[in-house]
Parts: sequence; C-alpha cells; structure tokens
Amino acid sequence: MRRVFVLAFAFVISFVSQSSQAQTVDDFQMELERYVATHTQEEAAAYARALIAQMTCEADQSPVTLNGVLLSDGVLLSDSVITELQNDDFTGTLLTEAYRLRNQMSACRLTYKADLLTSAAVASGILAGCNEITSLSGFLTCTASALATHAAAITAAQQRCIPCNENAIAEYGQ
Repeated sequence: MRRVFVLAFAFVISFVSQSSQAQTVDDFQMELERYVATHTQEEAAAYARALIAQMTCEADQSPVTLNGVLLSDGVLLSDSVITELQNDDFTGTLLTEAYRLRNQMSACRLTYKADLLTSAAVASGILAGCNEITSLSGFLTCTASALATHAAAITAAQQRCIPCNENAIAEYGQ
C-alpha cells in the first residue's frame, strides 16, 4: 500500500518550473524606453518598483505542478487528507511519513518564498541607487539591470525548489 501511495504521489508531484521566462536587460531596457517616452523618470522608477512587486507576487502565487497536475502547498497532504487517513486507520509509518513529507515540502516552499523576498529587496536596493543617476540613459540601463537581475533570481529560486521537492519525495519512497 505504501509503495502505491509513493508512486502515485511521485507521479503527481514532479514540480515544473513556472512558465514565466526571465527577461533580459535588453528586454527591460526596451520596455522602460517605451515607458519614458510618455512618462517622467520618477514615474519610470515607480513603474520599475511596481514591476519588481508584480514579478515577486506572480512567482509567489504561481502554481506548483507535477507532470501537469496542479498542487498547492500540501493539497495532497492537507489536514483534511491526513484526517481522512487517520479515520481510515492508516496509522503508523504511512501517516508519520505523510506528515514528514508534507513538512519537507513546506520547508522547500518557505525557502523559495524567502529567496523571492530576498531578491525583491536586493533589486529594490539597486533601483534606489539607480534613482540617483541623473542621466536618463544611465538610469534606464541601471533600472533594466535591476529588473533583469530580479527576473534571473526568480528563475534560480524556481530551479532550486525543484530538487528540494524531488529530494523530499525520494526520501519518502525509501
């Protein structure tokens, strides 16, 4: 029974990287240049701050899927599922392992969220320095670099989260 549960869970849990692709400095540079054509540098800075917040929020709220099956934090091992296991007398090792797997996967997600917030803070700090640049072209280049750095950090955080979840599942199957 445990092997069937492990195999079914492993099939459902292959974490797939979020669909958003990291934009490059050039992509952000072009976007910002279009924006400043009708806005001030101060408005462009506010726009860049909003982009940082939006990228962070979208990455944080993006669904976790495994082989195309949607999971949210602990859906398969939610309190109601574990309560049902308890009601069906699935006690002992299986229930203990289910709790352990849920906790390990939650730890992966918390690390991922911390990585996102750290990246947003760093990008915001870089952006604050960009605001001190008086040349519009220098400001745009600096701001585009800050945005691209954040986008790349989000992708890196997603890529670190994948093996974290895979390791949790692999340990569960042992």
